[in-house]
Amino acid sequence: MEVATTLSSSAKDDEHRLCREARKYMNKEWEVITQHTYRKGNKLADGLASTA
Repeated sequence: MEVATTLSSSAKDDEHRLCREARKYMNKEWEVITQHTYRKGNKLADGLASTA
């Protein structure tokens, strides 16, 4: 939930490259929906986060 809160806030957290990249896509002219998914439901994202 912290990531969704960070991405939705107007404050920029330039220390996190992933947040910058996500904001770039969210600011494009399309509809973006963010939602929380537990680790158990998204093993690929969990694996990628574990390697970062």
